[in-house]
Amino acid sequence: MEHKSPDACQSVIAPGASPKNNPRFTIKGLLFWTAVVAGVIPAVLSGQQDPTTGIFITGVYLTVVCGIATLVLHPRSFDAYIPICGTILLLALLFLSAALLPMGKMRDTMGNLLFFSSFPLGIYLLIHNVRRINNMGFSLVISIYHFGFWVAWVGLTGAIANAPIT
Repeated sequence: MEHKSPDACQSVIAPGASPKNNPRFTIKGLLFWTAVVAGVIPAVLSGQQDPTTGIFITGVYLTVVCGIATLVLHPRSFDAYIPICGTILLLALLFLSAALLPMGKMRDTMGNLLFFSSFPLGIYLLIHNVRRINNMGFSLVISIYHFGFWVAWVGLTGAIANAPIT
């Protein structure tokens, strides 16, 4: 009867993990998340006088940093293009409403409509992320990308809805 000794790799790796898996912590990942945290702190602190500005800047920063990472890691994924298409839609609605509606009406009606549309948008992104996690696994970068987009949407539309009438 032969006695099989475990491979050297298997004795180092935790049970249930395969040696082909990527390591959990890499220098690239640590540098990326350090940059994210280092940028979020000033973005949050920029809104001390006006919290809406801080929320908007934080959302924009998270969206840009995690969006670039998502586009590099998953260039053909639908998840990479949801915030891009949502931003284009928001800007198109803002420009159209500014061009077609009187100034007071734009702030009252359209600002409130866009602000309250953030609730169904947040629910959609949450459901979409849960389905993506069930199918493909969890991705912190994509989740923060979608969350940052939602925060930027809330901050921008909240600033428009609450802008003082001049």
